[in-house]
Amino acid sequence: METVRERELASLTSDETERAIQGSWAQLRAEVDKNRKGRALEDLLALLLKTIPGFDRLDTRLRNEIEEIDIVVQNNSTDPLWQKESPYLLVECKNWSKHVGTKELRDLWGKMDGRYDRCRLALLVAPGGFADPVLSALLSKKEKGTLVLLLGPGELGQLVSSKDRNATLKEVHRRAVIGAANPGDGP
Repeated sequence: METVRERELASLTSDETERAIQGSWAQLRAEVDKNRKGRALEDLLALLLKTIPGFDRLDTRLRNEIEEIDIVVQNNSTDPLWQKESPYLLVECKNWSKHVGTKELRDLWGKMDGRYDRCRLALLVAPGGFADPVLSALLSKKEKGTLVLLLGPGELGQLVSSKDRNATLKEVHRRAVIGAANPGDGP
């Protein structure tokens, strides 16, 4: 079923993708079942990333005996900023009613470390926001060469409504690199 869904997403036209994004966003905000809500968030992120040139190869919901990864993106971008980043990026979606904390950030770092140094960029997505210590934890690891972009409710809403999602994600990236990210507030 996952392969069928991935092929379906890949075949959407630009207009169909935009309609699917808006539909997924509405479903995400209205859904009460936690499992369907989590799946809607993953689908929304896959659609959003599909609109960024070069982020067209997405593998979703990868699970094995050791770990689960929501989305793996192969970075084939010709954009100079994304070309400097790693060949793969991970996306971890946490659609919880509570704030995402440092444990989830550490888990994501572990998943990044297990990728033969081919994954130094990840997105941690939390429409419910992040606990205060998450930003401090991010700043404490900045010398290690990995970068996790936090997408709180503000950033997620901006990506959904943006006409240029590449520019919007690049701004989140810029703020994370300079250490000015305040998840959920947006630019």
